Formats: sequence, structure tokens, C-alpha cells
Amino acid sequence: MSSIPGYKGDINPTPGHGETRISIYLYRPWFGGAIAGAVTFGIVLCVQLFFLFKYKRTRWFHGLLALGSLMEVGGYAARIRGHANQFLINVFIVQYFLIVVAPIPIAAAIYLVLTYASKRFPNGRSLLAMRPNWILWFFVLMDVATIAVQVCGAALVGIVYSKQARGESTPVTTETANNILRAGLAVQTASFTGFLFLLVVAIFRTKKLALPADQHRNIRRLLCLNLLTALLVLLRTVYRLAVEIEGYFGSANQSQILFTCLEYLPVILALALFSIVPIASFFPREDQAGEHVPMEPFTVKDTY
Repeated sequence: MSSIPGYKGDINPTPGHGETRISIYLYRPWFGGAIAGAVTFGIVLCVQLFFLFKYKRTRWFHGLLALGSLMEVGGYAARIRGHANQFLINVFIVQYFLIVVAPIPIAAAIYLVLTYASKRFPNGRSLLAMRPNWILWFFVLMDVATIAVQVCGAALVGIVYSKQARGESTPVTTETANNILRAGLAVQTASFTGFLFLLVVAIFRTKKLALPADQHRNIRRLLCLNLLTALLVLLRTVYRLAVEIEGYFGSANQSQILFTCLEYLPVILALALFSIVPIASFFPREDQAGEHVPMEPFTVKDTY
């Protein structure tokens, strides 16, 4: 049995090179679940790549979703390998990094939808109280910073518990490692919640836009679709935060059912919603839009 309180997983009595004595997953990853994850995210990846080449005005958006889907495919492919050997440290790190970081480009695409709406509908700038690109850059940088903290915290957690299982000294305490991870998740959750507030305000402000009926309907549908996908991503983030608050060896972190329902499902559903209909179909034609210059999102200054 393991000497670590709360650990219920399998024990590796004779760890080989690159292996741990305990499973850092805290369970043996389901083979079927990993296959389903790799396949479904692979389908979304193909759809987004198709949209990427077909719709020039939204290439950044589809490129970001394609990148997030690709990372998810890699993460679940690593979990397939983890099913074969749950004690491999490098495989765990790869799957954890890819699955945790994948929401960054997905969230960036969600931020970009609001930027697109404010720039491509007549008088759309009135939806926001600040420059659209400022909002995009702020929330993307917040996500990058908080994910970096989470990855560092998770790496420390794995190192600490692995060394404890071997009876070796650790660089930091388990509490310090977990607090780093929790801090990153807490700030990320707060930041994303702030974006949701701005998005809801923008949806209410669409009522005051002087637009033809079809454009008014389209901008509301687009922003409501964006809100739904954002709520799904927030659900996944809150789940991650709750897991870490309970503790690394808590029941939530050792449940593959919760992982499937609150990690996999929210993200795949969010991507699926953006894969049913291309968002370009919501925008006015370029000769009807408020701004006629094609917009690229990652510029220092807004281009109008």
C-alpha cells in the first residue's frame, strides 16, 4: 500500500526509468474515454481547418479553435498511452499540459467574437466601453499568465508527491505546491467571469443599435452563442478550481466520471457549437458593415 494518505490508486512496486511508484493521474485512464476524446476533438479540428481555408474574414478565429482542438487531441492521445502505463511521468506531464493549456486559444477565440462583433456591425463600437483590441489582449494575457502558474503548480505537485512516495526530500511543501495551483485557477476564474460581465453588457446594448432587423437578429444570436460557449468553458474552469480546493487526493480529482462530465464535455460542446455554423454567416456583407478594412486581431493599434 502507498504511504500517502488519501491515495487509492495502483502501486508500482518496482518503478522503471521515468516511472513513479504511484499513478499521478490517481487512477488508470479509461481507454474508451481517451479514444473518444481524441476522435471527437479530431473531428472538430477537421471542421475548423475547413472553415479556416473557406472563410477569410474569420481565419484567426478558426485558427485559434483549430489549435485548441489539436492540443486536446494530443492530450487525449497521451491518455491512451497513460492507460497502457499509468506510471510514466513524461506522458502524464504531456497530457496534463495539453489539456490544461488547450482552453487558452479557445478562450481567445471567444474573446475575438466580441471584438469581431464590435468592429463588423455598424455602430458596433458602442457595445464596448473601451477599444476592442484592448479587451482581447488583456484577457488573453491574463489567461497565459494564470495557465503558466497552474502548470508550474501542477509540476511541483507531481514532483512533491512522487518524491514523497520514494521517501526523498521535496523542494517545497505539498501545501505550497497546491496553493500555487489554486492561485492560478482562482485568478483565471475571476478574469473569465469579468469577461462574461462585459459580454452580457454588450448583449443588452445591442437593443440600442440602429440596425436593420436581420443584422440586429444576427448580432444578438452571435453574442448569445458566444455567451453559451463561454459559460461552458467557465464550467470547466470552476470544476478545476473546485478539484484543487478539495485537494490533490480529494474524491473529485480521483473520479474519472467527473473528469469526463466537467472537463471533457464542456470543452467539446463549446467547440461543437462553433462548428455547426460558421460565425462568418452572422456578419453583414463587407459593403454593409460599419468598417470596410479587413481586421486582423493581433495588432497593437485598432485598424479601421
